[in-house]
Amino acid sequence: MQAFSIQNSLLHPAKVSKLVSNHDDFKTIILDTTNKRNLIMLKLAALLAGAIALPLASNAVAAGPSTKMSVENLLGISWGQSLAETKQLGVTFSRCEQSGKATICEADGDNWAKDYGPKSTVISFFIEGEGLHKAAVLTHFIIDDYYATGGHKAYGDMKTMFSLGFGEAVSVETVPKGKHFYTCLLDEDCGVWGSLWEVPTGTVIMQLEAYDKESANLATDYISPDYRRLTGS
Repeated sequence: MQAFSIQNSLLHPAKVSKLVSNHDDFKTIILDTTNKRNLIMLKLAALLAGAIALPLASNAVAAGPSTKMSVENLLGISWGQSLAETKQLGVTFSRCEQSGKATICEADGDNWAKDYGPKSTVISFFIEGEGLHKAAVLTHFIIDDYYATGGHKAYGDMKTMFSLGFGEAVSVETVPKGKHFYTCLLDEDCGVWGSLWEVPTGTVIMQLEAYDKESANLATDYISPDYRRLTGS
């Protein structure tokens, strides 16, 4: 099998279909990608608590309450629903893997409860005995974007939409001056470009993720209010 680098793929569907040949590879990719994405969640959570100071190049916006939009409705599901109940909504999973007490399943975006389109991927996390409490949605796969014009626009448009429904975001948008944007985002120690919204119905974390120097996608995590309690994370 060809060597696979999670940093250079980030679950891009075309690359996954070519490079992932068995379930063990799938599970490794999902877990490694999730761990990488958790880094921004920790940074943003710390920012919410006032525990870190942003670099001068960063933009910070205070979070605010919202009554306009529900995380569950936006995702098209109900927190705690079982894998079987999710399938009853018409969701077709292309694969599922067990990881400890969690079942991690992948579906194409147009096979999910809410149609995200054919060029998207939904990764859902079902906790044993507790049901669905997290989903990651990968959309807006952007190529030939060396100057990150398309990436900035896609991120900005989605940030505006989420902010209209959830209130102002807490954002960490840091790429040092003079650094190539996507190349920097590939290195977690160089830069990060993401926003967080925390409301009573859950938490939404959106990142612009690069998978090479001219390509990227948007990755949005939808997390239930009980996820951290149930997983200890």
